[in-house]
Amino acid sequence: MKRLTTLLLALCMVLGTATLASALEVQISGVWENNFRFSDNLGFSKDDEGDHFDPRTRFRPQIEFIASENLRGVLQLQFGSIKWGDKESGGALDTTNTSGTVRRAYIDWNVADTSLNFKIGLQNLSFPSATRGNPFFGANVAGIIGTVGFTDEVSMNAFWARPFRNTADGKLKDNDMDLFGIVLDVNMAGFSISPWLAYASIGNQSGWWEYADGYTGWGDINKANPNTMADESDVYAGGIAVKVMPTDALTLGFDAMYAKLENDGRKGNAGPEGDGFYFALTADYAMDWGTPGAFAWYASGDSKSDRNKGKFGRMPALGWDNGVAMTRMGFMGSYGHGVDTVVTGTGIGTWGFGLQIADMSFIEKLSHTVRVAYYTGTNAKVDASTGAEPVGAFGDVVYMTKKDYAFEVNFDTQYQIYENFTAVLELGWIYMDLDKKGFEYRGSSLEDENAYNANLILRYAF
Repeated sequence: MKRLTTLLLALCMVLGTATLASALEVQISGVWENNFRFSDNLGFSKDDEGDHFDPRTRFRPQIEFIASENLRGVLQLQFGSIKWGDKESGGALDTTNTSGTVRRAYIDWNVADTSLNFKIGLQNLSFPSATRGNPFFGANVAGIIGTVGFTDEVSMNAFWARPFRNTADGKLKDNDMDLFGIVLDVNMAGFSISPWLAYASIGNQSGWWEYADGYTGWGDINKANPNTMADESDVYAGGIAVKVMPTDALTLGFDAMYAKLENDGRKGNAGPEGDGFYFALTADYAMDWGTPGAFAWYASGDSKSDRNKGKFGRMPALGWDNGVAMTRMGFMGSYGHGVDTVVTGTGIGTWGFGLQIADMSFIEKLSHTVRVAYYTGTNAKVDASTGAEPVGAFGDVVYMTKKDYAFEVNFDTQYQIYENFTAVLELGWIYMDLDKKGFEYRGSSLEDENAYNANLILRYAF
């Protein structure tokens, strides 16, 4: 499969140099990045033994096969992140792994003489956001998205996606996860609003549980029967994204959403359930020399009662590969494939606020962004004596309680070397103060509570 992918890429590059005899036009674009990262104590632990210097390469070519204004096919591949010297990722001398994958592969089709469009295949699906990203779902996923325009200002999207399907042995029951949704987009002069609704059916053997377990884990939700999902689960969600531009310079953004997860096997005390909400606000004022701004968010958290019942009070998130970019380091906001998501990929179970000045520029081709943020948890303090420990997932890297807080500072610089070639330097610092009393999984090593990151990215976009 990897050899086939490489061959297909080479073929497409050849085809991209000319228009085919059948009048099929091929356009190639993409991003080529080399990343040089120095970091320290990203796990907020005196026992941190991770690599302090980590050079990497990533290549994302995208090929568009354009038949007409009504029909095209899109293929996006990714090679990397290739860690230099690492055999598994394809960066070692004797490697046989090209670390290649297909990120997107879909048909983009307009129904002739109508305002109806379909995108069918592996593509990006991100729920609406007017701030820094939607924590409920944002990822590349296989599915169908239909869009219809009612007027120039009003359109509607409806979709079905299948993020997970477990085909082990070909005999599993409840092995699919299906996501359905509808989004209404209203865009007018100085104002936009996007309400949305979603429903997901999650089979207990679909594989989504393992995806959610990739952070702090589901294992503690049910002491008697950990990681057991007796039956299918259902997620119901809805939200709204509002952007207001009262002047040409001022932009205000607001996101609000709620989601609930129900487990059909709950009568047998098997499987997680719960519900929660998320709010976010942003304000940006564009000036000649830069864009000062402010941002804030609040997401519900787990109460002691929730944990004692094996439930949660955080909003369930289904897919956070795109994540929420409140900051460059603690959140999922890195410019390239450097360090991000040190604390959380979604902000769920936390609240915080920050100030920034973006795109500050006093010299041609050179700009800076400086950002300061404070955040803390909305989850109740954990008392290990009760035996009720926190439930993980939902993008948590660090499960933050009301007793925990963090300060983060980002200073990022961009220099445009050539029209398509940019150098980016990301500098980040996080001071994390964690409650060391309570639950055991934090251990006794949390003494060094400062994390640092310096990330140089050389980015060629073509």
